[in-house]
Amino acid sequence: MQGSFYGDILFTKDLTLHSEIDGNFNWSEAKSFLPTYSYGATGSDPAYVNTLAELQEYNTWDNFWNWLEHLNYSHTFADKHAVTALVGHEVWESTYDGIQAGTKGFTAGNTLQTLGLGTQANNTLAEPKGSSVMESWIARLIYTYNNKYSITATERRDQSSNFAPASVAPPGHQIGYFPSVAVSWRISEEPFMHGLDPVLSNLKLRVGYGTTGQSNTSGGYKYGSSIKPIVTGLGTGFSFNNFNNPNLTWETAIQTNIGVDFSLLNNRIDASVDVYDKTSKNFLFQQPLPAFLSGGTAEYSNAAVVQPPWVNAGKIQNKGIELSITSRNIESKNFRWTTNVILSHYTNKVISLNGFPALSGIVSTGFGPQIPATYTQVGGAIGEFYGYKTEGVIKTTDQLAFLAQHPQNVTGQPLIVSSDRTLSNAIYLGDMLYAGNDGKGGANKQYALGNPNPNFTYSFTNNFSYKDFELSVFFTGVQGGKILNAVKFQIQGLYGLYQNQLAPTANFWTPSNPNSNIPAPRSGFGNNNLVMSDRFLESASFLRLQNLRLGYNLPSPWATKVKMRHLKAYVGGQNLFVITKYQGTRSRSRLAEPEPPAAEYRLRQVSFSESGHLRPERRVLKL
Repeated sequence: MQGSFYGDILFTKDLTLHSEIDGNFNWSEAKSFLPTYSYGATGSDPAYVNTLAELQEYNTWDNFWNWLEHLNYSHTFADKHAVTALVGHEVWESTYDGIQAGTKGFTAGNTLQTLGLGTQANNTLAEPKGSSVMESWIARLIYTYNNKYSITATERRDQSSNFAPASVAPPGHQIGYFPSVAVSWRISEEPFMHGLDPVLSNLKLRVGYGTTGQSNTSGGYKYGSSIKPIVTGLGTGFSFNNFNNPNLTWETAIQTNIGVDFSLLNNRIDASVDVYDKTSKNFLFQQPLPAFLSGGTAEYSNAAVVQPPWVNAGKIQNKGIELSITSRNIESKNFRWTTNVILSHYTNKVISLNGFPALSGIVSTGFGPQIPATYTQVGGAIGEFYGYKTEGVIKTTDQLAFLAQHPQNVTGQPLIVSSDRTLSNAIYLGDMLYAGNDGKGGANKQYALGNPNPNFTYSFTNNFSYKDFELSVFFTGVQGGKILNAVKFQIQGLYGLYQNQLAPTANFWTPSNPNSNIPAPRSGFGNNNLVMSDRFLESASFLRLQNLRLGYNLPSPWATKVKMRHLKAYVGGQNLFVITKYQGTRSRSRLAEPEPPAAEYRLRQVSFSESGHLRPERRVLKL
């Protein structure tokens, strides 16, 4: 449930107070039951058996509310000096809570599925909860002279509960100050431009400089150490859940931009060009720590027993340019057609990692291999894919003879030539051959294989109206960049039994199928064929029909009869189709689909598309 209430108080014609309260409240309930079962071929021992039924129930809720007060002043003095001022106060709070309970071993069988009928020794109970609060003060002043020259100055003071107060770490880190300033010159208002009105009806130059802050730590209490319960034979004990860092503070970004707005042909075409340089520093992310410093890894998990601390580190520079064009193609009495096109290009570079040599990005494929997919280092781009370059499938005995004398090493050890495909340290006909062999059995060279950053992003919207009918068509797309199809490791890896594979993999290399470029099966996912390489990278380019909407404005008398001013019926759809060469699941991964104009990839975010684990974007139809 969500809602918003707002009101305005007009003290004078120049002075108003805007008050607004927003809320978003969510509740969810889930239940899962795994029954006992036994089944298999008739006359044989059961192939699949579960003797212990399990019940899990979840009840969760999260609440968000926001309250703002904005005092606005606007007045023009002597017809030339326009002053607009704002003083604002905002506060929001986000809380979550819930109950997670489970039990096993139902003596009453599978029919009665309630928590009270399980075996007490198997009961589990958890209550995840937390909150974050933000308070902000805002001041903004805009001065415009004669509709030509303008300056805007803004100051924000934000205070976040995600950082330590002064009582914990003097002088405190909760408060951040974020100023900005912008100036503009409407050149088209100058006398020397008046003769160009029919062709160049508007020309405006803009320059801006400002800072912003970010406090998201995926939960509130990360500057301190929390505890977690542990069930032992002597009762419930407690251990540290995470390392603390009372000096955790705001992540900041400093941006400079220059822009030009212009209109052509009596305002038939409006366009703007923006060039920006944005430097972000003190990124908020969890510092990677070796297992021996964090109590090892938890049972049946790759997670550390004690979670690593959140830290501020790193510095990244983003540079880019964006072009936006809006054209009024046809404007007649009954028919109108307008088009909007946005093109964006950017680059990013790592300036500092605060002493870290590099950051590796690991993709988990469930029960499959752990993939060291990216390698982010100073001077390079965020999320650079890093691995081996393939040279095809080994198909000849001459290649085997070479590898016997010059062992390939992509798994941490020199690979021996053997036809035994159960050996993880062996290589033979039908296996992958990689570049970078040093000829001595040392590790093969790894290469930068590309990154998710596109050459450019684009979108275009066409709006049509004919009498009371309206049609809007919105396309978006990306050109260039790489994306990791991690699901290939599982459903095209051919490394084990009981794992479904895509149909094309049945055409793998065999002596009777010697021209295949699909490697032959080899047991275990630590083998030569399942290392990070360009074999698992694909083009991230795509064109998507993001939104389509057809509407009809119903006659005014119909609206009047139901005490309304306007009625519209429409049918629409989202994500209706995608044109792409990518074979994996499409998703709203930021790294697969950067957000123009200034896509900024954060150090704490996974710098690749985990296509095996992201939910595909839904196709939505609306009426």
